Amino acid sequence: NSKINYLSMMERLEEMGRKSEVERVNKALELFKNEEWDKAFEMAKKTDMKNRVLQFYVGTCYLYNRGGAGVDLHKAREWFGKSARQDLADAQYNMGHMVQFGKGGASNLVEAVEWYRQAAERGHVNAQVQLVLWV
Repeated sequence: NSKINYLSMMERLEEMGRKSEVERVNKALELFKNEEWDKAFEMAKKTDMKNRVLQFYVGTCYLYNRGGAGVDLHKAREWFGKSARQDLADAQYNMGHMVQFGKGGASNLVEAVEWYRQAAERGHVNAQVQLVLWV
């Protein structure tokens, strides 16, 4: 019986942890949308960083030195890549641009076209323009 109570308690604690994580992610996203970069970046670091929009904003912080992140093109590319692999069109477009011009890593035109194609398929207009310019 005490074993059942312990498991029940652990399940409730786990559920509370999930709710707390969702609250932290939502708060960070709200701060980013309000362009409160310093607070948002700090809040984002307190999450599990699995949310694709949050990953995109973290990449933006490293790209443009927002939230005290400093400019780090390698980290920007890393975070945009995480978001892009979760099908966020803006991140896929940014990856296309970074890979095309070798920002934060090697330049690879074949890979850049693939990122632009994925973003374009999701309706990203700038990615569609890039593909038209390349054809």
